[in-house]
Amino acid sequence: MKKILFFVVLCILLESPLFAQTEGINIVVIDPGHGGYDFGIRTSKLKEKDITLSIARQMESILRGEGKKVFVTRKFDQYLSIAERLSRANRKSPDVFLSLHLSDSDGFAVYVTWYEETEAELTLKQYYFLSSRQRRYLYESRALATIMEDTLKREFGVNVVHREMPLPILNSIGAPALLIEMPSKGIEYDEAMRFRMAYAIVIGILLYEQR
Repeated sequence: MKKILFFVVLCILLESPLFAQTEGINIVVIDPGHGGYDFGIRTSKLKEKDITLSIARQMESILRGEGKKVFVTRKFDQYLSIAERLSRANRKSPDVFLSLHLSDSDGFAVYVTWYEETEAELTLKQYYFLSSRQRRYLYESRALATIMEDTLKREFGVNVVHREMPLPILNSIGAPALLIEMPSKGIEYDEAMRFRMAYAIVIGILLYEQR
């Protein structure tokens, strides 16, 4: 019985944030929001699904130039459910996961997942729920968010909001994970701006790796 209890405690400790260590970033998964019949934000000048895919492709190119392996959850204009996005992302065992979206604002928002329960209230069963997969990376996700927020604010000189919410696309990722909302107001998403957005986000990833 003592051996069983020791094994259970060990499993919990290994799954806890204190034991989630970040080494070099080799694999990055980028999830361009929306797609197919899901347009996201739509104006006379842009469709969110097109902007997120374009920036994801730019990021892929830049990161590959840095020697990283990069996977984009959708390569073209297609609809993917959250479950499909999660499955494609987790199969690649990423070191960093980023979900890209636009917001109806003139600033950025960076999301990290959030849990209401305290450590004392957790059960062993909760540790192995798919929705608890992100728990062991929560500290690293917050560290990545801090660096990303500073990078975006420095590059664009606009407001960057930090938000913590239990978003399904983040809860179930087994890696440091963020959802980034980019501004849709006051920005013309020409080729130069898409590259600038992609480059700034990549810089945030590389700064996180080098910290």
